[in-house]
This record gives sequence, structure tokens and C-alpha cells, in this order.
Amino acid sequence: MSESMGSVIRRLRRERGMTQEELAERLNVSAPAVSKWENETSMPDISQIVPLASVFGVSTDSLFGFGDRSTREDALSVLTEAGKGLVYGELDTYLAAYDRIIAGLARYPDNPFLLLNAMEFGLSLCLKENGWLYAGDRADAIAKETERQANLILHTAKAGQDALQARQALILLSTERGEYDRAASVAREFPIRSDLTQGSNLAYVDMRRGEYEDAAADLCTDLDYVIQHMEDDAARLGQAYLKSGKPEEAAAVYEILFEVLRAVYRDECPWRYHDFDSGDCYFLLAEAYLASGKQEEALDVLEKAVLYEERFCEVIRKERSGRTPGGAFHRSTWVRLSKAAACLTFASTSVYRTKLLAKFDAPFLDPLRDDPRFAKIREKAERIASES
Repeated sequence: MSESMGSVIRRLRRERGMTQEELAERLNVSAPAVSKWENETSMPDISQIVPLASVFGVSTDSLFGFGDRSTREDALSVLTEAGKGLVYGELDTYLAAYDRIIAGLARYPDNPFLLLNAMEFGLSLCLKENGWLYAGDRADAIAKETERQANLILHTAKAGQDALQARQALILLSTERGEYDRAASVAREFPIRSDLTQGSNLAYVDMRRGEYEDAAADLCTDLDYVIQHMEDDAARLGQAYLKSGKPEEAAAVYEILFEVLRAVYRDECPWRYHDFDSGDCYFLLAEAYLASGKQEEALDVLEKAVLYEERFCEVIRKERSGRTPGGAFHRSTWVRLSKAAACLTFASTSVYRTKLLAKFDAPFLDPLRDDPRFAKIREKAERIASES
């Protein structure tokens, strides 16, 4: 060896502009421990060799003076293996995948792929609003680790998409704990305008250089995200009106939303962006109608929710059997070429039906429990939920 391990660690740390404290934070050790390694009064524990190599983006051989190679392939392999056992609707499979990613992160603590995926998985598991994905007794510990990962991403990424995702995670985690001022402070770091997007700007470049098909794909992708954002904001806006004692305004928000979706998708069965588990916006509209004393209108919407579920699952079955080539959800010229559309056909249709049925247990529907029409709608939901 031309260098001792201590001098290699010191050189690599300095080349990457890191302090001993920053390196210690990433390895979850003390700063004095790093100092001892570099001064060669002690050596890293064998369990720290792979994490050290990952932080510096080199092979373990490099720490001993023998060559260099990236850990990218190993990290991607970890993510691939973690995703193999996922079963939508089964929390245990998601916890197992999370644990595999965390184990990989222990070996490669500075790998951006593992760090970002660990944060996103952790965020899904530690927020109560995520329903069946909430990790229960493990949620608090996962939340703490997720916050640590988000801060590490911000420290290394500074800007770009990874940094935005990390800030989003901090907003959600802070809000979950009731730290609203902190969450608002982070929220103010986001762009004000919704048109400052990658797709829009790439399409501008593509159009100028005459690559019109690429421009169309970029714009379809951008519009797909716009629709997702619009539906999510509309759902929240309706809830804001409803909780502030304005149910008529809430109903109007959802009615406009459905008008827009009908204009975009015509007679096809669109993606359910806000809550694809069970057509959430139908139930939100029903809640607003009931708060306004419009019981029949609420029942109309519940019937549409059940009908939608039947159509949605039928389209999934056709796609799986190959009877609907090209993607039944993407006939609309607005989103046909979208690169962002996620495929929901991986999940069992029984999961969607079960989620739909659970919506009928919502307390706001209590005024309808004795209504014969509601009983028939609920019976139909139970019937389709029992279908294979």
C-alpha cells in the first residue's frame, strides 16, 4: 500500500469537502472516532468499511489502496430485491421491503438511490393518513430515521428534485407532530409558480429544435402531473370549505372537478389521482351534499362511486388479459403519451373493492343508514367486493 488507511480516509474526506463532523454524521459515529481513524490511533471497525467506501463513492479496496469502482450496481440490486415481495394492501410486505433498503443503506450510507428510496418508503409508513400503510408501533422510530435521511439528502443535494422531495418529507413529518410553524417555513422554500416544471421546459426546447414527438411526450407528462396536482388541491380545497362551515362551496369545488375530468377523459375511466383506493372524491362530494342537507344528491354520488369501481376493475382485467392494448386509461390526447402515469394493474382488484366497501363505514354516512336506497347501494358494493 502507498498510503495507510488513515491517510486515505483523510484524503478522501478532504477531496469531497467534508468535515470530520459531517463524515461522522453520515456514518452514525462520533467525530472523535473519525479523528482517531485519520490520526491512526484506532482503525474503523470492520462493519464500517463498506459504509465508509459508500460515503466516498469508492470500493472497499480503495480504502486499502487497491483500485476503485462505483457501488451503483449494488445499490440498484438492493432496491430490486426489496421491490420483489411487495403486495399492495399487505403492510408486512412493505415493512420487509423497507427493512431491506435500510440494511442496504447501512452498507452504503451515502448512496443517493438508497437514501431517497428509504426516505420515501419511511414516509409512507410513518404517517397515519396513509391508512393501511401506517406502521403502527414502528411508526415513531421510522419517522425519526426518515427525518434524518431527509436532512442528509438536503445536505448533499442542496437543490434539484431530490432536495424538493426531502423538503416535502420534512413538511409532512413536522405537520404530523404538530410543528406547523416549522412545516410552513420549509413550505416557503418551494417554487411559487406551478409552471416551473421539467416537462414544460423540455418541451420548449424540443419544439425549438423541431423534435415535436418528444415535445408531445413531455407535454403529456406535464399535463398528467398538472391533473394529479389539480385533483389533490381540489380535494383539499373542498375539505377546507367544508370544515370552515361552507358545504355549498365544498360541493361546488368537487362538481367543477368532475366537469374538468369529464372534459379531459370524455367517457373513459380516468385515473383516480387523489385516492385511487376507492374513488375518494366521490365520497368527498357526498359528504358535502349531506352537510348541505342534499340527501338524494349524496345517494346519486355514492351510486356513481360503485359504478366507477366496477368499470375501473373491468378495465384492469381487460388490460391484464391483453384485450385492451395500449392502455385503456390513456386514450385522452392530453395524457396519452405521459411518462408519469403509474400502472395500477399490479394490485388485486379485490383490494380496490375492499377499500371501496370500507368507505361506506365512514361516520358522515350515518344519516343514510336507514335509507332503503342506501342499503341497496351498500349491498351492491358488498357484492362486487366479494367477487374474485
